Amino acid sequence: MSNEWVHVLVVDDDDDDALLTGAQLADVEHQRYEVTRATTGSAALAALVNEPPDAVLLDLGLGRESGLDVLRDARASGYDGAVIMLTAIGDRAIDVAATEAGADDYLDKVRMDPRVLERAIRHAIAHRKSQRELRRRNAELAKLGDEKNFFLGMAAHDLRSPIGVILGYARLLHDEASDLSPSQVRLILEAIIRSSEHMATLIDDLLDLSAITAGTLVLRKERHDLAAVVAATLEDLGPIAGAKSMQLSFEATAGVMLDLDADRFSQVVTNLVGNAIKYSHRGSAVWVRVTAADGEARLTVEDRGVGIAPDVAARLFQPFQRGVGSGTAGEKSTGLGLSIARRIVEAHGGRIW
Repeated sequence: MSNEWVHVLVVDDDDDDALLTGAQLADVEHQRYEVTRATTGSAALAALVNEPPDAVLLDLGLGRESGLDVLRDARASGYDGAVIMLTAIGDRAIDVAATEAGADDYLDKVRMDPRVLERAIRHAIAHRKSQRELRRRNAELAKLGDEKNFFLGMAAHDLRSPIGVILGYARLLHDEASDLSPSQVRLILEAIIRSSEHMATLIDDLLDLSAITAGTLVLRKERHDLAAVVAATLEDLGPIAGAKSMQLSFEATAGVMLDLDADRFSQVVTNLVGNAIKYSHRGSAVWVRVTAADGEARLTVEDRGVGIAPDVAARLFQPFQRGVGSGTAGEKSTGLGLSIARRIVEAHGGRIW
């Protein structure tokens, strides 16, 4: 017998029929039902709002009311549970009308018994559940489609600028190379390299985000000392901080061991600390801490940079969101780093804010 009770609302104005339906539900094996009753359409609609049942057994004839009208009103009001139409008239036209009005099944009272009733209720509830799941997945697919179109549009927009720089300078070299000095050629080539590197970073970020969104990102977790992973990443970031005469300060609690993908977590640290360097002023500092408390490990990145407005901070971990424009030294951003960092952290079972 199932341990879960199924709430069934019987909508029937005939006392004898309602009593018989309740008795048949009580005779069902392997399932227990909590049965409530309404004798009018208005009472039934009120019950659907106040205490929505798992299933409704709705009589076709309710005195002067039609069960079909009650069913239409129920669906219009937002009730999404199972509804089974009951009638003493076995008529295909009524069956079709009930289905079109939103019924999940149609039963002839004359042929109804506990086994038939249990099966109809079980299948109707399962059908409604599958329909809700289908709608949820369709909504997710529509959202993913919108996000994909948004990503493509933003990627095209962000790629247009560096491509324009490369194309412009390439044409300049092609058309006027003989008139340019070696120092001018060097400056042009440096600009081409910077634009190419920005495009490569953007493409890498887009590929990472695509893999994460599609669920194809594979984490190769092993036992690691979190402080060691962070320290190795900070060593790689040292030259970037040094170029702005900035100090990277690191404090760590020893022995914070985690199961993680070291390469992907290093990517998170690079994004967080890289942003702190990018948007901090020359000669300032960035503080990085690894601590552990209450069974949790925490990585904290702190800076004294340009700051982030509260309304921007709320959406900062969404794709293509930037706290401010360029960095304090003109550094560019793809707008994807923090979104990727958040998803990697969440894939490890953590959270980021």
